[in-house]
Amino acid sequence: MKFVKESANQQHIIDNVFSVVRMCKEDIANNGSDAVLNGTLGSLCDEQGNLVAYPSIFDHYHNLDYKNYAAYAQGFAGNADFNEVMIDWILQGKVQGKYISATATAGGSGAISITFQTMLDAGQTILLPQLAWESYELMAQQNHFNVVTYNNFKGDAFDIEDFETKAKAIMEKQHRLLFVVNDPAHNPTGYSMSNDEWKEVIRFCNEISSDGPVCILNDIAYIDYCFDLEHSRDYMANFNDITENVSVVVCASLSKTATSYGMRLGCGIAISESKEYNDQLTLSFNKYARSLWSNVNNSAMINFTWVARENKEAFLAEKQVYIDLLKQRSDLLLTQAKEVGLPLYPYHDGFFVTVACTDNDQRDRLFEKCIENHIYICKVYSGLRVAVCSIPTAKIDGLAARLKALMD
Repeated sequence: MKFVKESANQQHIIDNVFSVVRMCKEDIANNGSDAVLNGTLGSLCDEQGNLVAYPSIFDHYHNLDYKNYAAYAQGFAGNADFNEVMIDWILQGKVQGKYISATATAGGSGAISITFQTMLDAGQTILLPQLAWESYELMAQQNHFNVVTYNNFKGDAFDIEDFETKAKAIMEKQHRLLFVVNDPAHNPTGYSMSNDEWKEVIRFCNEISSDGPVCILNDIAYIDYCFDLEHSRDYMANFNDITENVSVVVCASLSKTATSYGMRLGCGIAISESKEYNDQLTLSFNKYARSLWSNVNNSAMINFTWVARENKEAFLAEKQVYIDLLKQRSDLLLTQAKEVGLPLYPYHDGFFVTVACTDNDQRDRLFEKCIENHIYICKVYSGLRVAVCSIPTAKIDGLAARLKALMD
């Protein structure tokens, strides 16, 4: 007898990040933090290994009226001023003449989840990157989707050919396409697509949309840690070229932007040429929001609205310190990797650098050797993800040589 419904996914969750985090904590408890390299945590840490929480965010939050903590938000779509702020914060005026709406969500993952549920029915196929945040696939499983993956890279560039081949096959079968592009500062590689690569993606989507609706889910969780922050949104100008049967949903996370991981606040921004289609997206997002979490974190919305409008310069200045630190750490790892011949996937920005393995068997062997040597980094498809966001610079120094020695 099965107590839960027949269609319920009863496979145990295998989370490669949290399982290795547990092993790392046990090693630290037994051998001390100096002996252990913790490259697992996808959160920003300082040079002493402490979690970063920006005073420019939390000083004001701490002083809010307690009633703001206790109160419901204005509605299940979020607070209107927060949604306005998020459209401005994310798009920065790059998208003009389109229908744009925003729904506050329970983290960036909430925005991704409601997009999945809105765009596809059970039994249909979603297109995901092969190297990707593993929760995309879990969300797909929970919605009873089939999953096809596209190859991320051809050499050091986006593999547009494989992406187009996989997308066409899905469109021919189901006359509807939903795909995920985690860009810029991709998790787990740190790759950021060029403007020309985005132009090609939009051109292709317009072309195949004659056969059915196309939804581009652009996961931008790490966008606010791009090294060239001033131009980090330039690629979004390509969204101005989408045609009627194409929509973009930009999924934003304040977990990373505002070092507010536990507050669970994000936003889904729908962009469409058609008012009718944008209204459909917005209505569906709002109904899923109501049915899933009902109300997002009111005080966090109030606080970030104030930060964006009243304390923006102080916040950006504080965040820039850690963007510079990320660049210092990643530059060191990339330079030393090149010196010793450690293969890496192409990296441009963000929290993670990924060691490239020939296949998952080599990855698994390297992972086990790392554990034996008190190095904790996370498995991804044909690679191991190094969280430069959380490793002090002193521990990154020499890491490439250690990994290369274990790989040989």
